[in-house]
Amino acid sequence: MQAAFLSEEWFGELSAALASVPPLPGDASFRLGQLVTDHDGERRSWTIALEAGSSPRLEHSLDDAEVVLVESYEAARALASGEATAAELLEAGEITLRGDAGRLVAAGELLEALGAGLRRLQEEEGSS
Repeated sequence: MQAAFLSEEWFGELSAALASVPPLPGDASFRLGQLVTDHDGERRSWTIALEAGSSPRLEHSLDDAEVVLVESYEAARALASGEATAAELLEAGEITLRGDAGRLVAAGELLEALGAGLRRLQEEEGSS
């Protein structure tokens, strides 16, 4: 993604990237939210809806999120850029969870498919 992180353009690019991910496997669904506190104290939030048989999609609220990652701007940027994984940031205390951690674990197949699809898109962008 080329737009400034967390800008309206960035969210547009994220939405387009999610729509480009192949339909997800299995028969489950999961909604993962992110709540980021920016440098100026402003909060930004969104949810990525994962449903088997469909491409992931961006939702601009946390209303239906089953689990929310609460993080700083720096942690969110590291996660979005691939510099760090959610597990690494959780272990370091850079991310906290709200919601049912068991649902997060149970959604492993959907999350792995999402990650693989986004990595594939990044590789395709890098080779063009």
